[in-house]
Amino acid sequence: MKSTSNYIVYVVAVVVVLAFTFNSCKDQFDINVLRESPKMVVYCFPSTADTTFINVSRSIPVQQKKIADEVKAINNARISYRINRQEQVVRQKRSGQYYVTSLQRPGDQIDLAISADGIGSVYASTTIPKEVPIAQLKMQEVRRYDYESGRAQKYIQMQPTFTDDAASADYYAVSVSAKGYFRKNGGLYQGYLPTEIALDSAWFRMEINPKDEPLLKPLSDLDSNFGFESGSYNRFYIFDDKQINGQTYTMHLNVSDWFNDYQLKNIKYFTELYCITRDYYLFIKSLNDAANNGLARVGLAQISPIYSNIVGGIGLLGAYTVNRKEPDKR
Repeated sequence: MKSTSNYIVYVVAVVVVLAFTFNSCKDQFDINVLRESPKMVVYCFPSTADTTFINVSRSIPVQQKKIADEVKAINNARISYRINRQEQVVRQKRSGQYYVTSLQRPGDQIDLAISADGIGSVYASTTIPKEVPIAQLKMQEVRRYDYESGRAQKYIQMQPTFTDDAASADYYAVSVSAKGYFRKNGGLYQGYLPTEIALDSAWFRMEINPKDEPLLKPLSDLDSNFGFESGSYNRFYIFDDKQINGQTYTMHLNVSDWFNDYQLKNIKYFTELYCITRDYYLFIKSLNDAANNGLARVGLAQISPIYSNIVGGIGLLGAYTVNRKEPDKR
């Protein structure tokens, strides 16, 4: 153990030296790029739902010393939203948020064009991906050794099975959610709620421990020692089909059993399997890369830029479909 620790210290020292050695040539960039005029920021996530929201705002140039609360949404946006080249009616819901009410199906092409006075115009296009069903969903309790606590940890393991399409390159995301009821006169939750209170409308998206699922690319011990993390934005875990192309595959998703720790009863779970566009995948990946890079946060590596497919602006037009399933009855 001591030799391993010494090796890690040595490698870290080398990384620090190299970082300072190459810092002057690696970090050169044109500061004028960050002083440009504001750009339009657009986020829109079409799916097979009957309502699609379009959020439109503007970026803040570096030289303008403003706080986030001063960012103003764009309320004079002129929006063209087309489904298979058919223009749709766009309405405004609130400041900076617009919406389209129209049924969309897998394979539909979405074209989005937005312009506004004083900030120019932007464009993006995407296609609603196919839906990939969860054929079956099993659930079981497992125990895995936790290095931080030094003891075995109990997990609920969700095992969704699905079949990938061999004819296409596909991108996915998965999530696990849970809810339950507090026992009457049972344990407290964060110091309150001493009596039974129904939480049936409050689904909690759970953090997934990726150790048992290679598709989620769990960290090696060396990566963990270097400060890298394996968290995923909004507990929305992405992966592609490079390792499973055309196969029927069963995932092994470990989530904490903390609901039982707080003396909940009637606990229910469900798993959601998303099929997402490549742009959506790259966007979430860039957010994860930035958030999980411990070396970058202390200045020893570069932070990758956040991915965008909005031509002329910033943001994302990312489409998805989702299949939701509760565990099969035993």
